[in-house]
Amino acid sequence: MEKLKVLTVVFRTPGDIRFGEMVFIDGQPHLVWDWEGDQPLTMTPLDPQYLTTTAGHVPPRADAAYSREVEDPRKLQ
Repeated sequence: MEKLKVLTVVFRTPGDIRFGEMVFIDGQPHLVWDWEGDQPLTMTPLDPQYLTTTAGHVPPRADAAYSREVEDPRKLQ
């Protein structure tokens, strides 16, 4: 797999606001929960219609914001 560009995203989980890492795979954004080396291991696909660039509005930590709540898939395993 090619080296992925990693962006920082702010998102909501039930009861919390968090910062995480996001990658695009075949044009689809994915929130990355775990990595194995430089490859994503556990991911959640994100709906692009709820993703916005922050353009410096959430400095200095986020490149993007996701407006829908996201469940941590590791808690469901």
